Amino acid sequence: KKAPENLAVNKGGEVFFGAGGKTYKAVGEGQSSEVDAPTFQSVGSDGRHYFVEGNKLRAVGSEGKSVVVAKGIKGGVLACAHNGNIYVAEEDGGKRRSNAIWLVKPDGSKHKVDDAAICWGGIALSPDQTLLYASDSESHWVYSYQIQPDGTLAHGQKYYWLHSPDTADDSGARGMQVDSEGRLYVATRMGVQVCDQAGRVNVILPTPAEGAESLVIGGAEFDTVFVQAGNKLYKRKLKIKGFAGADAPVKPAAPRL
Repeated sequence: KKAPENLAVNKGGEVFFGAGGKTYKAVGEGQSSEVDAPTFQSVGSDGRHYFVEGNKLRAVGSEGKSVVVAKGIKGGVLACAHNGNIYVAEEDGGKRRSNAIWLVKPDGSKHKVDDAAICWGGIALSPDQTLLYASDSESHWVYSYQIQPDGTLAHGQKYYWLHSPDTADDSGARGMQVDSEGRLYVATRMGVQVCDQAGRVNVILPTPAEGAESLVIGGAEFDTVFVQAGNKLYKRKLKIKGFAGADAPVKPAAPRL
């Protein structure tokens, strides 16, 4: 069986993934059901499911029709903000090395907001929507950007330092998500690394298979971390409350130093 990919969660906490060109919903312990819908990557504040296919950013609404939102984006990972803005970390020729991070506004206009040649593995928004995080899968770093009132990015810097095994020089960071208290969860070679707001890794959640490829926080109460590792999907219930970028912004408590 092919490994799950494009792990995503909808507004109800249901978790979906693609495998072998089909879309599935995780429905229970070791069970999934095929659904008649495109594999999506993120849910917008408008409730539509967004994904990148070819050179196009697409959206699917409740009627099931796919529409083109923006063209000329080579694909990659994306994050939807509550105000309707969408951030896409672009891939380059299938080599996973990005040329840009794009901002796609609700009117479909797109703007290049970062052009660093970095191998973006995942992006996520802080709970208060003031910061964008982007992981470099070929280093130890997750970058932090300040989101400006017009949606553009400023003051990008290396912020979170992730751990890596002795057999690798990089963390292999991929999918990311935050919880409502501002912690950042990152899928890496060593498992799920949980970082506090101050940039420190507080704990590493190991996975049964070597490394983690992607993750989302879902479940009926948004308190379960779903992790793709190897060709399987695992879950772990935690005492947290997940946060998706399309949710209304919340201000987490100040970081404890």
